[in-house]
Amino acid sequence: PIGPYGNRLIGYDKRYHYDENFAISYPPRFPELWDTLHVPQDFPTIQAAIDSVWIGDVILVDPGVYQENLVIDSKSVFLTSRYQLDGYSNCIEETVIDGSAAGAVILIRDCEYMSSRITGFTLTNGSGFQPDSSDYTYGGGICSFNSAFTLENLIITGNHATCGGGISVSGNVHESTFIRQVTVTGDTAGYGAGLFLDGGDVELQNCIFWNNHPTELYENDGHIRASCCDIQGGWQGWDIID
Repeated sequence: PIGPYGNRLIGYDKRYHYDENFAISYPPRFPELWDTLHVPQDFPTIQAAIDSVWIGDVILVDPGVYQENLVIDSKSVFLTSRYQLDGYSNCIEETVIDGSAAGAVILIRDCEYMSSRITGFTLTNGSGFQPDSSDYTYGGGICSFNSAFTLENLIITGNHATCGGGISVSGNVHESTFIRQVTVTGDTAGYGAGLFLDGGDVELQNCIFWNNHPTELYENDGHIRASCCDIQGGWQGWDIID
């Protein structure tokens, strides 16, 4: 059988299905294949919904300001605002996850083979995650270790860390991280105020990295590949505006 995106399906159950590349699909045209966890109707916090999620479920968050520091640990999560349903850009601006300067806004850890997708939020006021063995903080807005994931239609602003004020990707990652239609601005860090990479590959598509200080992107290990992006100071890639 063929999936909704043209992928050949080789298995499914009530909650999920996957193609020949073992990629989990979340087709909006087939809502009967998963459960939708509503925040705040079903769960008072986003973290409570994440803790209860099964693979293939969707967490749908209504507009509002959520003062949380989210942890996605060894699981696959599809986390979205109502932008996924309505397509209104104001949903992104009105659905805010505020880290309260108490750590990374979202920490994704040990999810290499359980890729998560996050779309339709503003992430702000994160101060990064500090591993026990390090004096540095990583990823004010998004911090990932040993994980593959997709970010789409986000605004990441007003965050700080030692490495990766907006986004930090590090660890042993065999799959690429995809960042699409994401605006990263007004973040600060010692290394890679917009994006810090220390392991694996990151694909940037239709993104804006602007007014992050002192540098937008930083590769310590791995490769950042960009296409159709607006990156202050420029970057190698196709159709880059600086």
